[in-house]
Amino acid sequence: MPGLARLGGLLDSLTAAGLSVRHRQTGRPRPLPTAVDLAAYRVIQEGLTNAHKHGATAEADLLLGYGPGALRIRITNLLHTRPSPVPAAGTGHGLTGMRERAHTVGGSFRAGAEPDGRFRLDVRLPLPEAAPPAGTEASDGSGTGLYPTAAQGRATKALIAQYLTTPDLTHTPAPELTSLTERERQVLVLVAAGLSNDAIAEQLHVSPWTAKTHVNRTMTKLGVRDRAQLVVIAYQTGFVHPGA
Repeated sequence: MPGLARLGGLLDSLTAAGLSVRHRQTGRPRPLPTAVDLAAYRVIQEGLTNAHKHGATAEADLLLGYGPGALRIRITNLLHTRPSPVPAAGTGHGLTGMRERAHTVGGSFRAGAEPDGRFRLDVRLPLPEAAPPAGTEASDGSGTGLYPTAAQGRATKALIAQYLTTPDLTHTPAPELTSLTERERQVLVLVAAGLSNDAIAEQLHVSPWTAKTHVNRTMTKLGVRDRAQLVVIAYQTGFVHPGA
């Protein structure tokens, strides 16, 4: 799944296409919730693509700033002296998509022409303040006594909401799904619906800890590290369909 780990490859492909990107990074990089990681990658991809299509030169500046509670993405490029094909108010189709991605994960979005003749895209996405203490597990809000990380729960819910408003997905086969038991397939559907461990336990008439065990086994078989990635697999493979 796309994320900032693939940023180098994205910048290389844009360079090969003729766009020179001056990339600067500030702050201490740290792992991002899956939904935020995906949103960051897509915003950068679309923002730089817009700069290449509509900028006055084949150059753009990218700032990636890791702050105490937010990841800042700033993309700037020189505008044409004639009216730009990208509306300064930020109503273009590409800008609308980026705005929706940012807002879906609880972030902010601003785009428009600056007095210095440059177009600036400024996006801030929420970051967890710190990682959970060593030896503890992150909670999805299931009420099972696990270490709570509200940012992860919000990110997972935001990811589900994004899929529910995108009915025409291009599905990618995942052979690993065939390794799931019938119970684990049920669990995958319930996780994709946004249910916590407690809610899954109630649906399946098992204890919360049994539900947690099923969730963990499903993650292990599918090779993912968190519930948000289970959501991605469920929708991207077509195992779960929006509105189903």
